[in-house]
Amino acid sequence: MPRAVGRLRGQLTLLAAPSAATSRALADARGPLPLFTALSGEETPEAYRTVSAQVLAPASAEIEEELFWKRVLDPLEKDAPRTAKEPLPFRVSGGEPRLRDVYPVLAQPPAPGSLSGWIGRYAAPEPRLRWDFTTPPLKGGSSGAASIVSSLEAGLPEKATEARDLPRRWARARVDALLFLIEAEGERREWVDEVIALSKRYKFVTPYTAFLAAPRSLLRPRRIQPGDPVLRVECDPGTVSAVALFPFGLRLPLVRRPRSNLWEGRFLAPEGLPDGRYTVRILLRDASGAAVSESKHFVLDGRAPSIAPELPATARAGDAVRVSVRTDDDVILLSARLGDGAPVPLRWDDRSRRSVGVLLVPASMAGAQEVFFEAVDAAKNRGFARARLEVRP
Repeated sequence: MPRAVGRLRGQLTLLAAPSAATSRALADARGPLPLFTALSGEETPEAYRTVSAQVLAPASAEIEEELFWKRVLDPLEKDAPRTAKEPLPFRVSGGEPRLRDVYPVLAQPPAPGSLSGWIGRYAAPEPRLRWDFTTPPLKGGSSGAASIVSSLEAGLPEKATEARDLPRRWARARVDALLFLIEAEGERREWVDEVIALSKRYKFVTPYTAFLAAPRSLLRPRRIQPGDPVLRVECDPGTVSAVALFPFGLRLPLVRRPRSNLWEGRFLAPEGLPDGRYTVRILLRDASGAAVSESKHFVLDGRAPSIAPELPATARAGDAVRVSVRTDDDVILLSARLGDGAPVPLRWDDRSRRSVGVLLVPASMAGAQEVFFEAVDAAKNRGFARARLEVRP
């Protein structure tokens, strides 16, 4: 319950003033020292109203009451945040990482099968933490405690080089939160400065940045065959033109594919151009006229992948035969077929450092059979190999 405490000549005394207390009585009680009021409670302005209503005399004039409320409550209500911060639906134990500025990026009600995510900052790395995901307490219920839905153990490392996109994603979430505060409470210089600084550092557009970030491009495919290949570049939706400059002097304007962000162009590699890694410059321009030049790389590969199969010389009808293959590193598809059977995919095996698979020998098969291997690399080159397998009844 809120309490009013008065400081009278250096002593703390509880004021339980009757409703008939007057301003003169209060002035006589405090003497030459000022009267201070302290409150315990979460709703400070409401607590002031409740306690002060007992101190004001019923006979006080309306203008006196209005002046009292204005002087006492206006500073409190002005400084109080008008936007309530949503509590995080999880608790952290097992350490104190000192989380701050945590924002939801994908938040769903905690239930089996749901997927949620939050992004934020922490000051102290912790190798092992326990995260308890909770449901908010029911309003009006008999119990105000939240119930734990699920838990997991995950640490917060000092460095995570594999998550290089997290700083930019956090900056975007932070800017969105600041823009929400600005819309709800009005502009503050420190909020606007932070929005501008983050948008400039991580190159995204906000209402306070007048520039348009030049789009970055992604070259596809990175490995191509000689002849008449198609070069595709995936760009930002704001791109209005894209031109590819090849090292052998070709200037190729790219054409945007309908209803996509892909720009493509077909070119001819000069005859006799050896296989290898080449650089192509991509010139991009957006709607505002801003231009950017990026260097991308592609590999010219006209060689079919090599295949070195390994399998037993003989097998019995009905057996499962294990085959393995050594091939090039850029192979993306590899299969083996026994006789007229269906092709069986071969998968990479770290232990044997080869691609392996199992061929089932039909019970009716007998005699010398051919095992046919096919490999496709990233440049769409195809390689073939054959081996013999003697099937015995």
